[in-house]
Amino acid sequence: MDGPPPPLVGEDDHNHDYEKYQCGYLFAGWGISDTWMGLILLAFSLIVLCSCLVLLVKLLNSLMKESMAKAIKEFINADFPYVPWLTGYLAILLGAVVTMVIQVRDLPTREKK
Repeated sequence: MDGPPPPLVGEDDHNHDYEKYQCGYLFAGWGISDTWMGLILLAFSLIVLCSCLVLLVKLLNSLMKESMAKAIKEFINADFPYVPWLTGYLAILLGAVVTMVIQVRDLPTREKK
């Protein structure tokens, strides 16, 4: 080998090669603690998440303003003739069946432990 091994991150041996091997993470030169770094990144990620959700809702709302919204409202608020009290129960049953079908279809793709 040609000389000593490179210094570890955080090891201060005043070697000229030290700068070359330092870690380059996001807040490397800021001099703040890990806790504050985590809080800053948490706040940033929550802002990005909420912004994306708001934009997604606005996009979906603009897409469904016209005829699509009318069709969905008619479908959701529809009642069966002569037995309107049965509509809610059938909707729950349909939702349960669809959920089971999706879960069963997902079983072969799950990784075995």
